[in-house]
Formats: sequence, C-alpha cells, structure tokens
Amino acid sequence: MPANYAQSAINLQQTEKMEAEFRFAKGLFDDGIYPAARDQLQLFLKKFATSRHTAEATYLLGESFFQVGDFQQASQTYNKLFRSFPNLAFREPALLRLAEAQFRSGNINEALESFKEFNRNFPASPSLDQSLYWQGECYSKLNQKDLAINSFTRLITEYPKSSYLDYALYSVGWLYEQSDQVEQAYQIYQKLLTEYPESELSQDIAYYLGFTSFKAQRFEDAIKYLDQAQKSYPDNPRAAEAQFFTAESYYQTGDRQNAITNYQKLLREYSDSQWIDRSYYGIGWSNLEEKKYASAIAAFEFLVTNHPNSSLHAKSMLHIGNCYINLEETENARNTFKN
Repeated sequence: MPANYAQSAINLQQTEKMEAEFRFAKGLFDDGIYPAARDQLQLFLKKFATSRHTAEATYLLGESFFQVGDFQQASQTYNKLFRSFPNLAFREPALLRLAEAQFRSGNINEALESFKEFNRNFPASPSLDQSLYWQGECYSKLNQKDLAINSFTRLITEYPKSSYLDYALYSVGWLYEQSDQVEQAYQIYQKLLTEYPESELSQDIAYYLGFTSFKAQRFEDAIKYLDQAQKSYPDNPRAAEAQFFTAESYYQTGDRQNAITNYQKLLREYSDSQWIDRSYYGIGWSNLEEKKYASAIAAFEFLVTNHPNSSLHAKSMLHIGNCYINLEETENARNTFKN
C-alpha cells in the first residue's frame, strides 16, 4: 500500500472520528442536556483544537456554561472565541450572550460596554430590544438613573411589540419611584396593570401601584389597589405591608374607624410581621383622636409592654400620660411621665 494512500486513510479516519464526536456533543446541546454537552465540548476542543468546528464548538461551550449558570466561565469562553476568531460568522449572538454573561456574573461595567458595542455594530438586529433592555439594567445597577430611563424609553418607543416591553415599563416606574417622582411612577404602574394583566410581573405591579398611590397621596386609590392586590395575591411577601398601608390610607382620609378595623385585621392575620408595633400605635393614635382614651391607653400599653425596643416606645409613653390627663387621672399621668 503506498505511503500516501495509507496516510490518506488515517486522515479520513481521524476526520470521521472528529465529525462523529462533534455531532455527539452538539446533539447533547440541541437536546438541552447542557452539563453533558459542556463536558463533551471541552473534550472535543482538547482533542481537535484546530478543526473546522472549533469556532462553533467554542460558541456552544460558552452557551453550555451559560445554561448551567456558570456565567464567569461563559464570559471567558466567549472572550476566547472573539480573540481566536475575529471574523466570526455568528458574532452577533455571541456578543449579546457575552454581555448577558458579564451582567449575570456581576461585571456590570464590562457588560455595559458589550451591550453598547452590540447596539453600535448591529443596529438592525432583531435582538436590539433585548440589548437595550439589559443596557438599561446596567445603567440602573450603576445608579445612572437618567441613562437607564433613556434606554428603557428608547425600547418602549421603538419596539412597541417587544417581549421586553412590560419589563421596560416596570423598570421605568421603579426608577421614577426611587427618584421620588411618585406621580410618574403611579402613571406607569397604572398603565402596566391595565394594559398587561397577563404579565408575569402583574403580582409585583399590583402591590407597587398601591404603595405608589399612597406615596402620591392618592389615598382612595391606595385603598382600592392594595385591597385588590391582597385579594389577588394573598401569599405575596408584602401582603402584611399592604394591610398596614391600607389602614394608614383610611387614617389619611379621616376614616379613623376603618383605620382601626384594618390595623386590627393586620394584628389578626399577620401576627409575626414587622408592622405589629406600628399597628398598635395606629390603633392608639386613632382612638386618641377619637377621644376614646381608655382604648388608646390599652393599645399604647400593649406596644410598650410587648415591644420595648420599638422606635415608638417613647412616643407611646407620652401619649399614655396625655390620655390619663384627659381622663383626669393625674396620679396615673404623673407615674407614667416618671417612667
């Protein structure tokens, strides 16, 4: 057998082996078996470092790392891909994925630069809305609120059918709220609740709309929206807080009896919440303003006795003393002020 024929046969065998191993690794990836795909792709790249599938195998390895939550390794793999293949055919999805991996691994400044590069280089990409959203999240993480709002607003304006639209609106509302622009936040949350009732954010939006209504001093709206939120999502972690601000909203409207009723509801249904001392204080203060001094004393005394470390302890003692004065029980008042 001629030497060149024998070598050709060996090369063919190696090529067939390489193709088979790549198909196997890619098949694992296509089937969503990412841990096994990661391992097989690493083995493939070790054995066939310069094959015609090296670029794609490296890209799929980065994707596998991303899918198993190893974002640091994913970032490193994508960066290696760009260094080794500067004219990469699928640079567009790889660059977007690099930016996402950098964001998820906490490298926010690097992620921001990668998203900006993507936006510059691929202005017609069908994924530009996705990149704009995450660019906004980067700015938000870096506390650059105006730039974050600009990114989200561009997405909302230019991509009205984007799957990220509800998230972008939600983020704008949240940023407005954090900047104490509560009226703007209120308008955004109301739009979200009305136009995106099926959004996976609807639970958070329902509560945020109620809280923002309170901050905007729209107390009737706060009562309505917080009640709706509790009825629709009673197991939400902020349900107790919603109950407290429902009571506070009634108080702000001057309806002290309903305020007391709702403070009492919180005590019954959320007995281990952080709002207990403030609810007893609310009951006491509402009764004091109604001149129901004995009931006010009972609420304030419960707070003082059972929550000695509360920030409302000293105020409660003062109110107890004043209630005794109004009841003309001067000795009790004197003893209270001494304490």
